[in-house]
Amino acid sequence: QAPQGRLSFSATLESIKVTVRPDEVVTRQFRLTLDPGQPRTRFRARVEDWWRSEDGSQSHYAPAGTLRRSCARWVTVNPVESVVGAEETLVVRMTMNVPHELPDGGFWCVLTVDEVPDPEAASAGVGVKFLASVSTGIFLYTGDVRRAASILDMKVESEAAVITVRNEGN
Repeated sequence: QAPQGRLSFSATLESIKVTVRPDEVVTRQFRLTLDPGQPRTRFRARVEDWWRSEDGSQSHYAPAGTLRRSCARWVTVNPVESVVGAEETLVVRMTMNVPHELPDGGFWCVLTVDEVPDPEAASAGVGVKFLASVSTGIFLYTGDVRRAASILDMKVESEAAVITVRNEGN
C-alpha cells in the first residue's frame, strides 16, 4: 500500500497515434488502474492543447483549440468524470470526429486525467495534498504528411550540443 496521501496506479502512457481521413470517426481508449489497497478515487478527463518549451524541459497546456494544428475540438471523452476503486480500471474512450475540410498533415492535442479531491476526506490540520495528473499525447495524421526541418543554428558546448530547427513540414 502507498503511504497515506499518495496515490499509486498504472496507466497506458504511450502516445495515441492515428492516421485518419476527413469525415472519419475513430475511437481509442486510455486506461488507468489503481493499485491494491488504494482508496476509491474520483478522476476527471479533458482534452486540451499542449506544446513543449523550446529547450524541451517543460510542457505547457492551454484550452482546447488554442493552437493552429490542434485536433482537440474534434476529440470528445467519455466518461468525463468517474470513481475508481482499488484494482479497478478507469477506461476513458476518446472519439475523434474528423472534420470534412481538413488540410493534409499532422494535428495534436493531449488527454489529461486528473485526480479530483474528495471534499469529505478527513484532514489532520492544515496541509498540502498533491493530486495525481496524467497526460498523454494524441496525434492525428491525414493525407500527405510531410516531415521536413531546417537547421537554423548549432552551438557545441563542452557537455552538450544545442541545435535550433524550424519545422517546414505540415
